[in-house]
Amino acid sequence: MEVALKFEHRNSKGCNYGPPYEWQVYNALGGSHGVPKVHYKGRQGDYYVMV
Repeated sequence: MEVALKFEHRNSKGCNYGPPYEWQVYNALGGSHGVPKVHYKGRQGDYYVMV
């Protein structure tokens, strides 16, 4: 299995008010053809992490 990791600092431009908006997009599109499956998303220390 191949996975991609994304780390985003919680103080970055898109995260000042909570988790990245990108998470909502993946939730809305999840299961659609051609959209990657998100295995994990959460906060680890000062970073938001998505696998």
